[in-house]
Formats: sequence, C-alpha cells, structure tokens
Amino acid sequence: MAFGIALLVLLAWAIDPRQMLASVAEVRIVYLVAAAGLVCVATLIGAVGIHLFFEPEDELSFRAFLPVFWLSWAIGLVLPGQVGDVASLSALLKRRGIDLARALARSLTDKLISFSLMLVFAGVALIGLPGISWSVNSWWLVALPLATLSLLYIGRKRLLAGLSQHYPRGFEFFVRTVDESCSIGRRHPVRIILNAVITALKIGLTGASYWLIFAALGYADIALWKVVCLAAASSLVAYLPVSFNGIGTVELAGVALFGTLGVSAAAVFSGYMVLRAMVLLIAWVPAGLFLLLTRKQAG
Repeated sequence: MAFGIALLVLLAWAIDPRQMLASVAEVRIVYLVAAAGLVCVATLIGAVGIHLFFEPEDELSFRAFLPVFWLSWAIGLVLPGQVGDVASLSALLKRRGIDLARALARSLTDKLISFSLMLVFAGVALIGLPGISWSVNSWWLVALPLATLSLLYIGRKRLLAGLSQHYPRGFEFFVRTVDESCSIGRRHPVRIILNAVITALKIGLTGASYWLIFAALGYADIALWKVVCLAAASSLVAYLPVSFNGIGTVELAGVALFGTLGVSAAAVFSGYMVLRAMVLLIAWVPAGLFLLLTRKQAG
C-alpha cells in the first residue's frame, strides 16, 4: 500500500498539482452523476454474472447475494491486487453455509473470465489504436507472461508433488477448488457463456464511465470505444499485488496510455482520482449501512 501511495504522490508532483486543481475546477457535474450511475449499473450487472454460478446448486437468492457481493467489492477496493474481492466474497459466503472451496472456485472462475476479456479489450487498444506502435524491444511484454505460463505448465507435476508432500491440507483444498471450477464448465456451459456476455457488458459500461469522466473534464470528442479499451488496459495493472486496488500504478498506466489520444496528464490523473473517489463512495456507503444493519440485528 505504501508503494502505491508513494507512486501516486510522485506522479501528482511530477504533473503539477495546480494543473490538476484547474482541471477539477472546470468539471461538469452532470457527467459525474451519469458516470456514478454507470458504475452502479456495472456493479449490479457484475453481481448478476457471478450469481449465475451460485444459483444452480446453492439456495441463495439474488436478493440475499447482492449485499454480500457489494460488501466484498468494497473490501476488495482497499486490498492489494484484484483478489481481495474473491477472498472476501468466499469468506462471507462461507458464513452463510456455502463450502469455502466451492465459493472460491466460482469466484475465481468469474475473475478468470473477467481477466481474459479485459486482455481482449486491452489487446485491441495496444495493437489497433493509432499512436501506439510495437517495436522489437516491446515484444518482451508478450513473451514474458507467455514464458512464465509455459514454465509453470511444464513444471506443474513437480509443483503439485511438492505441495502435496509439504502442505497436504492445502493441496487437498487446491484440488477441490480446481475440480469445482472445472465442474462449472462441464455442467453449466450456458452459464459460462452468459457470464462472459455479462462481463463484456460490464467492462463496456465501466469504460463508458471513464469516457463520461473525461467528458466532464472537457474531452468529450474522444471515441467511446477507444476509452473503453484503454481503460481496460490500464486496469489490468491493478492485478499486480503491489498496492491496494492498483492505486498509483493504474494512474501511471492511464497517463501513459491516454496521452496517446491527446489527453493531458493533469486531466487523466484528475479523472482517475475523481473516479476512484466516486467508486469508493458508491461501494462503502451501502456496505457500511449493510454492516450497521447486520450488527443491529445480531445485537
């Protein structure tokens, strides 16, 4: 967390806080309200998508699932990387009687679909947009993750053998989780497809909220699809567990990427910070009320 905040401070200092304050001072409130609405809709759609995996075997209505999902989303915003919401959702559902391995498997399946689709959107941005070119030295960005995945696949038997020998309980839990994830695809392929469609729509709506933020700052002439793709590309950095929800790293990526479209660094940084504050508010106000009501009922 300290790394992300330090990076954020350095980035703000390099851009010039006076320029950022000037950008925020001219913001158009109507666009901000619309962006907040899209964030809410995208979150609700995301809840529908992951609930598809819990509905077949678990007696958990969407009405009961939504508050738990919203709380886990809020918790994930203040934890490193993008796995905080997965862990918190699984733990919260376990308290409601759902097996931890099953809950984790379904959450991870949803996260894997989301990550894969974001890669597709980011690929469109990095390959198809003007102003972004690939050189021979740039291909290590593609080669490095592919090489890492290849090495993990080649050494999977040795890794699993070591895990089963030294951490038998952890290995058993890992196997159960993987089996649960695979069973979703075997037994409910239609739900996998529906989740993918819903997730793509969620990514599009989230990207549209970025477009509205930039429009609020005076950049309404940028094509929507470009903003959606670049927002997805910058959000991928949040998967690195170096700061909570990618704070600092995402903003840095956003400044670099949206600069190719002629958006000033001050506007990008201001827009990202306004949207981050808005998301935290949208997430934690309902989550706080839910925790308060839960505590009162328990008392």
